[in-house]
Amino acid sequence: MGPSLTTFGIRDAVTRPWVKLFSDSLQEELQNDLAADSERSPDPITSRVGAFPLLATRQDISNTRMLASGVHTVHFGTHDQMEGTGLLEIYRDAATRSAAMGKLLNLSFRGWVPVGGNLVAGFVIDGPKSQQVLVRGVGSGLIRHGVKEALLDPWLRLVDQFGRVVAVSDDWSYDDDSGLIAQALDRTGSPALMTEGGRDAAMLLNLKPGAYTVVLESVQPMRSGVALLEVFNLDVIP
Repeated sequence: MGPSLTTFGIRDAVTRPWVKLFSDSLQEELQNDLAADSERSPDPITSRVGAFPLLATRQDISNTRMLASGVHTVHFGTHDQMEGTGLLEIYRDAATRSAAMGKLLNLSFRGWVPVGGNLVAGFVIDGPKSQQVLVRGVGSGLIRHGVKEALLDPWLRLVDQFGRVVAVSDDWSYDDDSGLIAQALDRTGSPALMTEGGRDAAMLLNLKPGAYTVVLESVQPMRSGVALLEVFNLDVIP
């Protein structure tokens, strides 16, 4: 979404967003944009999952989709190619939950961090008890995977729903729990993007139920580049 963000004081919100959804085989599962979706009716699931309502101009995008187990990728862009702030959200509808349904294991966000800017990801810990979460921010580790404009030195800040800083991380391999972080990364089965002595960031936390926000920024304020921000729910990973 873009235009609806203006109601929250976001002045540089994108005006004409589009999204594309791909399966793990990179087969396009959904293309949703203003032109193709201009006649849609209001989605009742939006209010049911607790998402804020969209503006009546219908310039934002929403869609409901049943997804098969596996890896899925969403591309978010703008028709006018203008830079700005956009918001991409994923909700699991409580009304459709069942024992046979899969669970969301992790979220990964790759984007451009501008000078003085950041990448921001939010997630919610649901249920009656705390859950173990691994968060990592990768910049320099992307270089050997062909990302030439990677952000060289990212750091992470985790904030709770009350605006309190829960944890920060910079240069993960120098943290006291770096060994536990390495073990947790092995459990996720994710690519080994981070190396010992590297400048990437990671944190391993037990979080109480609630809403959290992760902010990724550059340690060097005048640097920009591509970064990867990931959140893993270790409680649902075997």
